Amino acid sequence: MTVDRFGTPADEENILDFINLVFSQSARPHHFDRLLPKVYAHPGYGPLHALAVADGRIRGAVALLPLEVSLAGNPLRCGYIGSVSVHEKARGEGHMKRLMAMQIESAKRQGMDFMALGGRRQRYGYYGFETVGGLLEFSVNADNVRHALADADDSRITLRPIENEQDPALSAIAELHGAQLFFCVRNRERLLDILRSWEAQPFAVTDGASVLGYLVAQGDTLFEMVLDDWSNLPAVIKAWMRGRKRGSVMAPLWEKEEADALNAFCECCSTGDTEMLKVLNWPRVLQAALNQKWVCQALAEGRRVLEIDGQRLAVTVDAEAGVTVEETAEEPDRTLDEKAAVSLFFTPYAALTEMDPVLRSWLPLTLYIPMPDRF
Repeated sequence: MTVDRFGTPADEENILDFINLVFSQSARPHHFDRLLPKVYAHPGYGPLHALAVADGRIRGAVALLPLEVSLAGNPLRCGYIGSVSVHEKARGEGHMKRLMAMQIESAKRQGMDFMALGGRRQRYGYYGFETVGGLLEFSVNADNVRHALADADDSRITLRPIENEQDPALSAIAELHGAQLFFCVRNRERLLDILRSWEAQPFAVTDGASVLGYLVAQGDTLFEMVLDDWSNLPAVIKAWMRGRKRGSVMAPLWEKEEADALNAFCECCSTGDTEMLKVLNWPRVLQAALNQKWVCQALAEGRRVLEIDGQRLAVTVDAEAGVTVEETAEEPDRTLDEKAAVSLFFTPYAALTEMDPVLRSWLPLTLYIPMPDRF
């Protein structure tokens, strides 16, 4: 007999052994206490997991990590789905379907505004998740550096790996991170573990005396870069490219100063999907995301009534009143299911193809989870 339940602290050793086993069987060896130390290197993660248990043995697991995202000072609560695993001898028994349903209901009970995950589109589309895109990817090579960055003085730039929790640069990094227009709230006590997620390496950017910013890298890809002055970006990238023939730099769509600086010399730029989202509270999510866009750039004034999964919302942008999102009984200008609405508001594709000029000026909105915060 299989019992579906949430984990307890007493389950933690078995949970870690189980997810290590399942992921190691399908790919390279996994050790989640090293891959995700922010979660699995500390006690207390048992209750995050929905478990299918048969005869005292775990047969399936789905975890939900609570997060908070700040959009121009407006907080949203997120639940990130991870560690989705079913024992190879228990596949086809419906464990994932039941456990995903448990976690979606748990997210609603906890008052979460949206959920996120990384995975296959059709697999998680059954649960109302849809792909979104929130990052630009710039490709940079040695020729770009040699020609376009010839005058950038990188001799003063030091990229120092952060190796321990006593590193004084972590305080400056926390301050820089929290000053951004969009960020995921990070536990200061686990900041280094967060920055090391998925075998990433954080670096303090210094001039020998002061912290100028920080980088988070996986191999030749910079997944996160925050500088106190973006005029330092050419010198920082030149320093990063020492000994490299090519690399990639990810930049958020909303950070125009960073994107403009990269676009001035990088070989090429592309944008695409970053993860999958399911919105649970459309009024709060649209209000926060549109407010952030309002801060970044001028939006076309207008009003549109949208019906999303049966809920009718009047979305208004007014030069004096700002952004408002309210429930209404009016006839909708457009009717969307939850996945189509996510695709409309949070993908660059929709921003390029939308025919309504007012909606097009509002798109794309920002809603994603930065790589170090993902589960």
